[in-house]
Amino acid sequence: MQLIFDKWDSDLIPQYKDAVQKTGFLHIRNYITPKEIENIFEAQANIEKKWIEEDKEEMFGVPILYGKDLDGKTIIHRSPFMSLNTSYFEESGLISRMKKLLEVVGKEFRIGENENDGIVFNHYLKKEQEASRRKLGWHTDSGRDFWSLEKPKLYYNIGIHLDDCPKNKGGLRLLLGSHLQSISSMLFKKWHFIDHRQDKNEYCVETRAGDMTIHDARIWHRVAECPAHGEASRRRVLYIPFVRGEVKEKTEQSKPPIYLVILKKINKVKSSLLQ
Repeated sequence: MQLIFDKWDSDLIPQYKDAVQKTGFLHIRNYITPKEIENIFEAQANIEKKWIEEDKEEMFGVPILYGKDLDGKTIIHRSPFMSLNTSYFEESGLISRMKKLLEVVGKEFRIGENENDGIVFNHYLKKEQEASRRKLGWHTDSGRDFWSLEKPKLYYNIGIHLDDCPKNKGGLRLLLGSHLQSISSMLFKKWHFIDHRQDKNEYCVETRAGDMTIHDARIWHRVAECPAHGEASRRRVLYIPFVRGEVKEKTEQSKPPIYLVILKKINKVKSSLLQ
């Protein structure tokens, strides 16, 4: 089955839907332009500067993960609710363009700009002798409902890839078709976030800057570590949640999800061990 398409083409929506329904994944190249990537980096840099100056620890209850760049400068590895802190996405028309993807996943979905973790900017970077954000263990995104004592729900994560990421750079790995598994398998097939081991059945997602991917939140996936250090390991990607059902907007009074609190504590322990 074809999973990778050279560009967005509304005439191919039936093929896109078929790929998502059967495998839980879709990959479309050249979704945004190099200029749009530059604009996203600029928007993120402005948010990063502001949050660092404010020593901001969380946004709507979701922890902000900090680290160091290659020159020792403080950076943010994970920025939640990015579109609520910049006008770029609305003014550029990117949000409107992404709404066309609802024809692939279902028109009952919506872009969760202020739900879950909102539009998230992820920045992976591997440095020598430092607990920078390098990888992420096996997990299902629907597992967040388990921590809230709710039945796992269906939603989709749209990835906008901002750097080239061939296989030798690490990056996203998926177990295609695992979105069709039972709830017990979705929750307990692997140790969420702890298990980083390669799976013989995993599918390697190789992206170019500007590509777009869709993955079903119920699918097992991980982020593999880049074997190289420094600039060669830098990988940045946006994730946009497409949700449905009851609206559960986050506010300043929202509490941090348990799994993110645990992840933040793990990062702190790693940092203290390497100091």
